Amino acid sequence: MAEGERPQDGWPDGRSRYDRHAVGDDAQGKWQQAVEAALRAGSLRLEPTDSPQIVTLRGACPRCGHQLMGVDIYREVLLGVAPANDDQWAIINLICDCLESHEGRPQERSGCGWAPSLTVAIEWPQPGAGHD
Repeated sequence: MAEGERPQDGWPDGRSRYDRHAVGDDAQGKWQQAVEAALRAGSLRLEPTDSPQIVTLRGACPRCGHQLMGVDIYREVLLGVAPANDDQWAIINLICDCLESHEGRPQERSGCGWAPSLTVAIEWPQPGAGHD
């Protein structure tokens, strides 16, 4: 995504209403594309940890643009769900857990509501990228 370019539907949009009902192939594809665009743009990033078997996904929610709390991704889990080859992907549920206000959100919830029932594929960092 080029600088200043926004994904479909004007995302990210901090004024997004709370919506926990994103389901189906359209929502799945939209979420995957938004996450990929955010990773390319650098608003989401994989950060190394002290362990080469764990990376942390940090940054802004692709839908609302608010800061996520961070998601640890474990290589052992990845190896259990992906073929053992050089192109390893983590299949995770990336759920917005921002602490910002969203109209219509129940008091006991956090985030903008996206996307508890949708999974995304995230490529595991290649050797030599600080994760050897």
